Amino acid sequence: MGIEFSVREFDISDKPRVMNLAERLAHVLVNGIYENAMRERCRFMTEFEKTILVEDSSYLTYVAVHDDDIIGFVSGYISQSDFFASAIYVKEEYRGQGIFSALRNEAICYARSKGLKNYVSKIFKTNKLAICAETKAGSNIMGTEEDMLLLSYPL
Repeated sequence: MGIEFSVREFDISDKPRVMNLAERLAHVLVNGIYENAMRERCRFMTEFEKTILVEDSSYLTYVAVHDDDIIGFVSGYISQSDFFASAIYVKEEYRGQGIFSALRNEAICYARSKGLKNYVSKIFKTNKLAICAETKAGSNIMGTEEDMLLLSYPL
């Protein structure tokens, strides 16, 4: 049986905890991929921080909360007629309990409410866990971009 958790919109008071999770994600994503992993982690964190602090309805972040602890997040933006999930992360100890799906579904509901056509994930080719989760949820590989796969789910 899974844990009880809720998904809600990001609040600025969540920033330190979400940034901590994003740092974990950045560490996993770039180590072993880039020669200068530290530089790439810094670049990722700088870009991520910009997206969660933007007060614009085309950007969004949702957090998953269990016992007042942020255990995961999804962050993304609208580009043309699609929603791009730029980052999604669930703490390792909470994986396999439906949290990824709940976060993804919240982003999909948001995208549908805006009349968008696709939910698109950009995932490092080496991130087998995320690729598996997205394809299991119905996304299809639509192309590549350097070291990333683009997966799309029609809305």
